[in-house]
Amino acid sequence: MGIVFQKLLKKRVTVQHMSLLFLIELFVHVFLDAFNNYGVGWFEPFSDIRISFNTIYVADVMMTIGPIIVFIALLILPSFSNKRRKWSVAGIAWCTVYLCIAVFNKLYIDSQVNLAFARQKISGVTYFTTPAPLQTMLWMVVTKGKDGFYLGYRSVFDSNPLIKFQYFASNDHLLDSIDDLKDVALLKKFSQNYYTIEKWNDTLVFNDLRFGQVAGWQDTKGKFVFHYFLQHPAENRLVIQRGRLSNWDLQGIRIYIHRIKGI
Repeated sequence: MGIVFQKLLKKRVTVQHMSLLFLIELFVHVFLDAFNNYGVGWFEPFSDIRISFNTIYVADVMMTIGPIIVFIALLILPSFSNKRRKWSVAGIAWCTVYLCIAVFNKLYIDSQVNLAFARQKISGVTYFTTPAPLQTMLWMVVTKGKDGFYLGYRSVFDSNPLIKFQYFASNDHLLDSIDDLKDVALLKKFSQNYYTIEKWNDTLVFNDLRFGQVAGWQDTKGKFVFHYFLQHPAENRLVIQRGRLSNWDLQGIRIYIHRIKGI
């Protein structure tokens, strides 16, 4: 890539400079990917463990808007303009500051979740927190119970010290009717064991809880965004995006903003 772009730009850059540019971009990209809930395999091919900090939503509006503005400015500005460097620095600074804010919000939310557990007399639990869609102010909280999971939401602006949880049974016993457990084993590993099994009509469905429900802050019993049809694999195209944008009409957005403001 360094050689190709050096030839395109001719004598204005060196192969070493362009190669370094692409190398830095790839490393930064892989580093930042670890902050969303998909995670990334930092140690492939030696280990398939995925690193996920659950700190930034995979498509965060505020994180993205800064680089987009800078990108447009760099397209417009002449290549010899001294303002290009200032714009570039501003774009990097925007992302860096926002990432720091996201990390601070996660640490704050985790502390509030632990306080809520203490007040609600919930002890010895395993849990994780991850941002709700498009922002870092409202967070989803998922905690393991004996035979299932409790899911709730916590905003950095919440004044109520308690968290209202919705219970979802694991239903592992439903897997007894599955002959080929290869896909199930892979899904369990991918979900980091945060999953439930449901029966929809004549098929079993695997839900990955890490990606939340469709507008779960509004409908506490809504379907999970990531669900996989165990007995009909041909119907699992674009699994991650099922129902992601459902209920995102004007009223739904108002409810979402109201929930972010806190309760």
